[in-house]
Amino acid sequence: MRCVVAVSEFADNLLFVDSVVRSGASAVEIKTSGGLVYISGSADGLEVITRSACSDAVEGSVLVPGAPLAKLLGRFSGNVALEVNADGDLTVRSAQHSYVLCHAEGQRTTIEAVDGHDVDIDAKVLAGYVSAVRTAAESRLNVVSLSVVNNVATVAATDGYRLSGVSFPFAVADMSLLLPTSGVMLAGKRGCRKLAVDSKGRLVRFSGGDVQLVLRASLVQYPNVSSVLNTDIAEVATLRIAELREALATLSAVAGDEAVTFEVSGTTMRISAQSVYGSGSETVAVSDTVSDLKFSALLGYVDDAVAAHSACGATSVRLGGESATTPVVFSSQGSAQCTTLIMPVQIQHQPPASSL
Repeated sequence: MRCVVAVSEFADNLLFVDSVVRSGASAVEIKTSGGLVYISGSADGLEVITRSACSDAVEGSVLVPGAPLAKLLGRFSGNVALEVNADGDLTVRSAQHSYVLCHAEGQRTTIEAVDGHDVDIDAKVLAGYVSAVRTAAESRLNVVSLSVVNNVATVAATDGYRLSGVSFPFAVADMSLLLPTSGVMLAGKRGCRKLAVDSKGRLVRFSGGDVQLVLRASLVQYPNVSSVLNTDIAEVATLRIAELREALATLSAVAGDEAVTFEVSGTTMRISAQSVYGSGSETVAVSDTVSDLKFSALLGYVDDAVAAHSACGATSVRLGGESATTPVVFSSQGSAQCTTLIMPVQIQHQPPASSL
């Protein structure tokens, strides 16, 4: 194998592939074919391949550790020549330098074919929605649910105590998948613009420009989040996100790890905290109040819930709930429809801190 590549483009692709394979301690494969140089790798249910232009190419391939090569290329500029020597190692030459990187052992990357048709999608926007739902309900399984029903897609995540979902128009056939969150975030990072799902719902391909990323759908058991998100819960009042988060940030000084109490009455919400550190309360304005409501929840959970709405472009949220023991729901319409749900908790009051 031999080729001459532009360092800037090749190194950018190399760093992207290496970011995928590093979690699996794998090597990257460099392959020349048809006047192009391909870099590929796989780890943890992700398979990625990039391509860039090259010249003076002789077809062939080599496996090398990606990180040392990326570090070396970071010291070069302009063009470099890559060539596999008689020992199977990779020689890297610039105008002033010549280095040899030992080849790696292992299986060559095979990018699985996805038989579905490409549809348009902005993976950067999708990754933003995934980031929002992860803020409000990070799953220990590191997966996110993607479902499409009647041309409306919903990205959702849950940790068993909280649930978060973002819905947006997406004109494709109905589907239901569990995707590795890291794969979606990587597709967004590279600005992929196409999505394809295979006929068995087993593989998902993001592609765009010079990159192709194949994700293996997770087969783990996962709650039916769509049915929960679509449950009708009585609306209570509207709150300004910035004002609510400011109050929560102040109360966090005395709340510790204890739950705080939220009480909506008329045009205000009173938020009270009591722990071994002390006690205090804050009042925020509410509007469009339909009914009173009192519940207790972990301060951090509520802050995460409304932060997800901010990430979707909302400035206010609609609070819903029916009692101190039923789920509390925040909903908004920003760049997409966002819904976050948290379970209330029982307050176990700690005695106030002793004065010195």
